[in-house]
Amino acid sequence: QASRRSVQWFPCPTALPRLQPQLTSTTQLAGLLNNTCSMTDLSFSTSKFDGPTHNGRFHGEAGEYTFADGTVYRGGFKNGMFHGQGTLTFENGVFEGTWDNGREAGGQFIFNDGLPFTKENWNYCSVKDRRFWSEYADGIKPAGETNRTDTGIKPNLPKGCFDVGNGYYDPTTKKVHEYDTGAELRKPSDEELKWIETKAPISSSR
Repeated sequence: QASRRSVQWFPCPTALPRLQPQLTSTTQLAGLLNNTCSMTDLSFSTSKFDGPTHNGRFHGEAGEYTFADGTVYRGGFKNGMFHGQGTLTFENGVFEGTWDNGREAGGQFIFNDGLPFTKENWNYCSVKDRRFWSEYADGIKPAGETNRTDTGIKPNLPKGCFDVGNGYYDPTTKKVHEYDTGAELRKPSDEELKWIETKAPISSSR
């Protein structure tokens, strides 16, 4: 029986993980988009759904599913799965695409600054061309005004901390924190920590 309801759902372990800002391959994106579990009405979750249902499953062309991390899918559902046209809105960009019974069938991911992600010939910030996307669009600034970040905004970091692009790494806490509030964001992996310590700019060097 068809109806419209707002429900909460507990995602299975393989359901859409959070897209990382360092997305560099469609293998990562494909894994993200194609692991959608069949959705049912369970009330012990922080995830939410608002839209049409049929026989107890999310079903219709205009549903909205919000994951616990804030990622939002808006679009079609069929038998509890993403189906038809839809968008996934992440913290750092939007994927607009089509799904076929829970599997991504095509689409495009665009970062918040307008940079489109491409599977082939990805050459953004490559060894041969280090320009930020804003410099592609607006041109490179004169000497002495060159951007250190895509936005050109230099955050104020505590002394001795590293700028990692979406926050700063504090060696004393061994965590990545928000620029403005200092709130803890994550503990970097060994691989990310190696990159931070060898590549990321440190506040005392600015």
